[in-house]
Amino acid sequence: MKKTILSSFALILAIRVFAADPEFVLGYEYPAAHGKVPTTETFRRMIDILADLGYNQFHLYLKNTFAYTNHPAALKRNPAPVTAEEIRALDDYCAKKGIELVPYQASFGHMEPWLAMPEYNHLAETPKGVHTEKPKLNCGPISLCATDPASISFLSGLYDELLPNFRTKKINVGCDEVWDLLDPNCRSAAEVKRLGAGRVYLNCILKMHENIQARGHVMMCWADMIFLHPELVPDMPKKNIIALDWGYEATSPFEKHGEALKKAGVPFYVCPGTSGWGSLFGRVDNMKKNIDNALAAAKKHGASGLLLTEWGDGNHPQPWIAGLPGIVYAAARAKGEEMDDAKLAAAIDRVTRCTCGEALIRYGNLYLKCGVIRGNGTALYDLFQKASGYKRPETMTEEKMADVFAEWRAAKAVLNLSGAPQWVKDDFELLDLLATAVELRWKGQHDAVMTLAPRYRELWVKQNRPGNIDSSAKHLFRR
Repeated sequence: MKKTILSSFALILAIRVFAADPEFVLGYEYPAAHGKVPTTETFRRMIDILADLGYNQFHLYLKNTFAYTNHPAALKRNPAPVTAEEIRALDDYCAKKGIELVPYQASFGHMEPWLAMPEYNHLAETPKGVHTEKPKLNCGPISLCATDPASISFLSGLYDELLPNFRTKKINVGCDEVWDLLDPNCRSAAEVKRLGAGRVYLNCILKMHENIQARGHVMMCWADMIFLHPELVPDMPKKNIIALDWGYEATSPFEKHGEALKKAGVPFYVCPGTSGWGSLFGRVDNMKKNIDNALAAAKKHGASGLLLTEWGDGNHPQPWIAGLPGIVYAAARAKGEEMDDAKLAAAIDRVTRCTCGEALIRYGNLYLKCGVIRGNGTALYDLFQKASGYKRPETMTEEKMADVFAEWRAAKAVLNLSGAPQWVKDDFELLDLLATAVELRWKGQHDAVMTLAPRYRELWVKQNRPGNIDSSAKHLFRR
């Protein structure tokens, strides 16, 4: 018990120090890359809230959603383009709010939308698709070819068009989850056999870094792939780079990674998440532990910032408000404030200008009652996404799910949206629509789920560009 108390005190003390560190970056990443691309009005509302909470960096994740005029084939297939003019206006708006807008252009990994096009498929590491055993993948190409000079040339062209629209001299290039290199039939197979997948990956990163450094920019990239080969961490660049160490669980190894990056002299941010994606309603309990864990490691090992991430997995069904507890919690904790559920609820009420914080936290902990706990998402999300094909785990019983639905209704009972902004009302309506869909899925009433799609579409386009709404709704609300 004494050890636990001392550890808790050390954590609180470590986090409080950030309140006196004006150089510590508090950032937020949003994916305008998974079909759901916010309108300009929605972006500005997000920025207003982030600025009010003390965030000073905003990473805008793009895959093929920027309107690259030098790539007419891609532009033609872009369902929700963000134009250069819009980016410049957004950059101006961020600057007035004291926020640095950072472009996050997927580079190397997560290039699926590009590589699915015939015009760009030749750039893929696996043009015919990725086939790996660990992780188990059987899908279309994901990554650019690590050993083809054309990959760097292609990326250079993207940066030429994208970067002039931003004030910042930073660019997040992603480079996470480059699984194609593990495919025995990948184009770089000979080099992988000779040097190992880790070294082939790092060599490509070094070429990208050289290109970006020559532009006078700092390269930011995810650290997951290099930590699959921790012996290579000392070989990473030491200047004009920021490693982004992401981890989204309560037990993510921020401590171990932070120690290695500090020892190697590589600047880094810790990158926990809102726990909103893959959940429908959030994972509030996990989120709090995840953020506290990240902040403790950040202080101990000298991270220069925290980047809170949000993602849009599975057609991005969750509303933005599902991640709001994480946004509020991370901001408070980075300033050294203690934040139990009552204080978190009150802070959410202040941001939303209504009495919804307690309800939102309870929605965000529905997953704890369903009898199944998994990483990076919830069984409630799986039930919704997999529709009639979902195979219920034995621990996900009728009794457990009755508790879930009872808690949902109890959360609704403490919700008071009187005077709330329209976006808050819309987001709670979407949470309830998704909860209704989960309940209908559980009861096997999949045809009834399909009737929810029209309202889902209406709520989508109130805050986001139409873009992929038809294909998204068709997939989510299928039988």
